[in-house]
Amino acid sequence: MPIEFHSAFLPRFFTSSCTSSKELNILRAFTSFGHELDPSPQKFGELRESNDILENAAALRQIMVEDGCLFLRDVLDKEVVMVARREILEKLASIEEIDTTNQPLIEGIASGQSERRRIDIKQFNK
Repeated sequence: MPIEFHSAFLPRFFTSSCTSSKELNILRAFTSFGHELDPSPQKFGELRESNDILENAAALRQIMVEDGCLFLRDVLDKEVVMVARREILEKLASIEEIDTTNQPLIEGIASGQSERRRIDIKQFNK
């Protein structure tokens, strides 16, 4: 049975499922500007799942207008998403924006530092 969790990592709330203890082990307390957030449904609210209208562009647009986001469960291949996440985090870590000293890279914890001004943007974007 998947474990449901809510993440405050994105501007709008995003819900995902963990299906293994390995995935669960990378979860941390949810914080915003140093304040721990209560991820309970009573505080976060519920997202409206839109998989049932996936083929209805007008209905999806309406949900986007009403909610400001779409929640589409299991539409993207999780392995592809994790490969993309790792690639982005590796690039950010290369300019010291991700803390890899105290945290696993995949957690994507900001270091509070950046060497962005010293990068070759063409190389970075490859």
